[in-house]
Amino acid sequence: MAIKLNEKYLRQITDVVNSVSVARWWDVLEQPQFDNLVLSVAKLHHPRLSERDAHMALIRGLLDCMDGFNLPSLKSPVPEELERRVRNAIFEKLRTLIESFPWDFEVKFPLPRFENFGPFEFDLSESVVLRNALDEPQPHGLQALRVSTGRRLIQICVKANGYADSDPGGNAVSQAISRAKQVLYFLDTFSLSTWFHGDVRSEETYAMVSQERVAIRLPDSLTNYLCGLTPKSDLMTIYGNESGTLLGGALRAADTPEERVEALSLKLDAAKTFFSREAHADFEAIGAAMEWYIDSVTADNQTFAYIAACIGLEALLGYGTDDPSDKMEAMSVRLSDRYGFLLGVGRADREKLSNEFREMLKLRGKLVHARNKRLNADQRAKLYGVQNMLSSVIRQEVKTMTSTNTKRA
Repeated sequence: MAIKLNEKYLRQITDVVNSVSVARWWDVLEQPQFDNLVLSVAKLHHPRLSERDAHMALIRGLLDCMDGFNLPSLKSPVPEELERRVRNAIFEKLRTLIESFPWDFEVKFPLPRFENFGPFEFDLSESVVLRNALDEPQPHGLQALRVSTGRRLIQICVKANGYADSDPGGNAVSQAISRAKQVLYFLDTFSLSTWFHGDVRSEETYAMVSQERVAIRLPDSLTNYLCGLTPKSDLMTIYGNESGTLLGGALRAADTPEERVEALSLKLDAAKTFFSREAHADFEAIGAAMEWYIDSVTADNQTFAYIAACIGLEALLGYGTDDPSDKMEAMSVRLSDRYGFLLGVGRADREKLSNEFREMLKLRGKLVHARNKRLNADQRAKLYGVQNMLSSVIRQEVKTMTSTNTKRA
């Protein structure tokens, strides 16, 4: 919601304007008046804007403002009338910018290999939509020479509130990325991650802010994952129309674009149920584990991929009361026992799973303490094993959480 700045903030903007040397306006970024305004804006719009957001937003505002003036060279004095107009423009730009926060916008993550679907829009939660719609056009100019082809594109669309620029580390944008990774966990359960042979730069993640398209620089590994994620054909199924069964028939392949939409909707039921339990005591831990899973499967570095999966497992299997100062061996026994009892069927199966978990933790310890700098051929097979462990535990925890309204303390 837009606000009106009071005298305190208007005075701070005036202090910034008065400290500007128009010929070298960028020097104001090093002045205490500018730093004070940054802190005030961050405090005014907390928690929607971080200090980093406020800093980048005010710099962007100054750049946009100064782009509108044709200033003489540094060797020439700035005419008095031009200097007055520049100062007035800076004041108005900063005032209107600060009053416009926080922004409501959507961050859109492309899924170009989700093809041959009819138009649809699935609300997964109040803030997350999976949508098959026309791609927004990109602006002309040196920074973006491509324009929209009018094609349909499936995107994970996450509503955000705050500030957006190209940096994925911004407060609102990073939260949107976290939520998108949770959606990707569910998509990953019925998809393959294949190498994308096209130009990933043409499949950008972006925020739509007041009809303006703001490209976001995701890590290349995550962009490659988004661009390569492909639904498995044998898992895109719907119920047939044969009579005589409660579910309307046996499962069969979804053939038409409309049937593929129906199949996708069925696959996303678990995601919808999960996001509807956001108030559940276990939601944050499970959601964090989903993010660690996606961080693991998208990582370029296999050592980090292994450790990320281990962190996700420990986050889920720890009760939150485990003392980090405990001896690793004792903690390993507890975590491996919990893993075995969570997924094991019968005593022998539980012991087998517990032993596998302990072996996984041994390798984690070697990697963390630099006894192993990288994975060898045998250990690389264990990477896929630990990722499967994490996926299985998440799946079981989601099943438990969504099958009951009981909130665990």
